[in-house]
Amino acid sequence: LRLSAGMFYFLLGMWINIEADHQMISLKKAHMDKLKDVDRKTLTVKQRYLIPKGSWFDRLSISCPNYFGECVEWTGFWLFTGSPSALAFAFFSFAFIGTRALQTHRWYHSTFGKSYPQKRTAFWPFLPPLFSSV
Repeated sequence: LRLSAGMFYFLLGMWINIEADHQMISLKKAHMDKLKDVDRKTLTVKQRYLIPKGSWFDRLSISCPNYFGECVEWTGFWLFTGSPSALAFAFFSFAFIGTRALQTHRWYHSTFGKSYPQKRTAFWPFLPPLFSSV
């Protein structure tokens, strides 16, 4: 059961991570294609960046589904191996990636203000705003 659960979470996390990264790359490419004839030095930060939409951003209502997927992935790896080293790696992944996700979430809010989805959390889906404050 532990091996099956570990493999399931590892593959689920990998899928979330890859799909979220692909979504961000696709959004960025489409946006940059629109701006190809514009002098980028004249653009504001708000004009250079987009609010990520679609895929896991909306399904899970989080700012950083790629980070969430990576942590699910490493948790699955720990479950699969049962190794203390894998547990430590999963723990520190949550600590460092979670912190980075919170910084990114705050950046989105400060950059886009009220136009950024207010119910989105930084990193963990459906977490009360108290733990994902801006």
